[in-house]
Amino acid sequence: MEGPANACNRTQTTDGVRLALVVHYTKEQPMHQRERVFISYSHKDAGWLERVREQLAVLELAGLIDIVDDTGIEAGEAFRARLHQEMLKAKLAPSVST
Repeated sequence: MEGPANACNRTQTTDGVRLALVVHYTKEQPMHQRERVFISYSHKDAGWLERVREQLAVLELAGLIDIVDDTGIEAGEAFRARLHQEMLKAKLAPSVST
């Protein structure tokens, strides 16, 4: 198997918490293919969700990832079914917990 052709790294330390994400893509997986990242969090940690989203924004703006969490689920949708569907589509699922 061939190694990564390229990589995008993002690391930042905020209030003593280090957030790091490395996205590798290979020749078989072109860079233009966006990976889905589902962020799991407790609503009491909504502030941390925003911090994680801010850190991942660089990769999202670069077109490397799509960030998904429950805030994108519309009122009236089958919440649990949609949440399950989004989790299954994700390639990466960081969990935010305090």
